[in-house]
Amino acid sequence: MNKPFLALLSVITLLVIFASPAKAATWECQLAGEMSGVKLGFIFGGQVIRGDGEIRCATEKDGVSRNVKLPVRLSIVGGGVGFDFTIVRHMQIFTNGIGGVNDPRDLTGQFNVAASAGVTLIDQGRSVDSAISVKHKARGLGFEVGMTGEDAIGLGARVHGLIFVVEPRN
Repeated sequence: MNKPFLALLSVITLLVIFASPAKAATWECQLAGEMSGVKLGFIFGGQVIRGDGEIRCATEKDGVSRNVKLPVRLSIVGGGVGFDFTIVRHMQIFTNGIGGVNDPRDLTGQFNVAASAGVTLIDQGRSVDSAISVKHKARGLGFEVGMTGEDAIGLGARVHGLIFVVEPRN
């Protein structure tokens, strides 16, 4: 082969290698918060549970660690069938590590939740260690949201379709 051609090919190869954008670091994140709300219904019903939380993420690139905290507003809304009058006075939510997140804001938006069934008994009830699986269709991101210490009062049995919403809070 011709030397000028090989030299040109070498230069082009080096330009492609060094001009390629560096792969962005991925984040390891957690979501935590506290919520309260109401579940109502007679044959057809719904629920709205809201509260505040925080997304905490960490990453490391080239030996430099970065941490981000993003305050968020949380909502679990949905509807379905059943008989229900329940007031949720307090519920903590949390996730274990959510890895491979490209940007902490990827954890905001509307997440689909599989159909959910529940029962609340008369007087005060506590539910410990229940969880829902959520998935963001557009981003393909899914994870488990745990719920502990649900302090509720009411009576009901329900089957609801739900949406989990995480919105940035100012």
